[in-house]
Parts: sequence; structure tokens; C-alpha cells
Amino acid sequence: MDDVVFKITCDGEKASKLKEMGQYDWSSKSITDERFPIRPHQPTVRQIELVEFDHGPSPREVLDKFKELGLTRPVYEDALCVGVQHKDEQRKGLIVFFHEPVLSPRGVRDVLALDGDASNRDLYLYWFGDEGGQA
Repeated sequence: MDDVVFKITCDGEKASKLKEMGQYDWSSKSITDERFPIRPHQPTVRQIELVEFDHGPSPREVLDKFKELGLTRPVYEDALCVGVQHKDEQRKGLIVFFHEPVLSPRGVRDVLALDGDASNRDLYLYWFGDEGGQA
């Protein structure tokens, strides 16, 4: 399957506002402004490339693939903006954003993930461990 490329515009909205604008059927209560601070800034257009694997890659594999393709590592604001501006993308399958991990309330390193299907959309934390995994 070909990689998917699209544009988003991030304008410095708070994580809580972006979470609300995403209109998720379910989202983690651990995704807060305090844990995912976004500094106010002028609107910035970013190009997002979804890189697919035919297996569950480790974080190291993903970061190596980014390097190989010359891609910049995403930031968590990217995940929140994709969830608002491209709502149907996550209905096609799990999208994990390998931004710098954030320490969860349980003390593990997490990144944001979007998932869903025809009837719902979710925003949650994904464990950034040796093998990855949903948190």
C-alpha cells in the first residue's frame, strides 16, 4: 500500500481544545493541557506522511524509517490536528504518532494514537516501549 501524504494547519490551540474539536467517541483522560502543552503560535502548515508497515514495528524501526525517508519526527500537536482536520484517516486503521514520548501517570513513556472504524473514532495513549503497544 502507498504511503498517505496530506497537509494540516496547526495554530497553537491548546490540547484540550483540539481534543474537543476532534469530536472523538472516546479519548484518554490523560491527554491534558498540562501533559501535552502546546505553545501559542502563528498558523503553520505541515505535511504529514503516514508510513505503513506490514508488521508491528518497534519504535526504533519507525524512527530508522523516518531517517531513511528524510522525514521529520512528528510532534504531538500533529496528532491532535490530524484528528481534527482529517477525521476519516483514522477510520482506515491505527495511526501512531512517534513524537517525543510523554511520561504517563503510570510512569511509562507514551505517544498519541488515533484509531477507529466506520462507527467510532478514538484518541488514546500508545506505549512507546521496545515493541510498542496500546496503553
